[in-house]
Amino acid sequence: MAEFIHSNGTIKSEGEIKADNPNTSFCAGAMSTDTLSELGYTAVLDAPAPSPSASTKVVIRDGAVKNSKDQWVYKWKEQDRHSTYTDSDDKTVTKASQDTAYQTSLDNNQKNGLRLERKSLLEEADWQINKLEDAGSSTSDWKTYRQALRDITEASDIYDVTWPTKPS
Repeated sequence: MAEFIHSNGTIKSEGEIKADNPNTSFCAGAMSTDTLSELGYTAVLDAPAPSPSASTKVVIRDGAVKNSKDQWVYKWKEQDRHSTYTDSDDKTVTKASQDTAYQTSLDNNQKNGLRLERKSLLEEADWQINKLEDAGSSTSDWKTYRQALRDITEASDIYDVTWPTKPS
């Protein structure tokens, strides 16, 4: 949605500008740059939001600033995702407890995704082990590989997993 900054610093949409100027006749469609300029507005250009520095942070819009080309662009700021509050039972719910619960939920979702991804790899490993056992061949490489697959959710960084290499 297009937004515009007024010379007094307020940011508004076209609809808000039209509502604030009921005695002004506007052409159908998008407002012209000239009309906006006459009303004291300049377009605010989209600027992509940066990524938050941690899962317990969020990035929100925080007005507009001029960039190096003297154009207005959205400004962003990082803030905590959670804050301490008192619930309906008059118990204090701390920011730390919410952060921990949120990270635990993210970790569990990541582990579930890893489990889904490894399921077919485990099935293939089991098939290879059974085939090798039937042929009287060594299964140790495939069993080691299968155990490494099972241990994948215990990796030190479940968000940057190195999958084990299949035996040849």
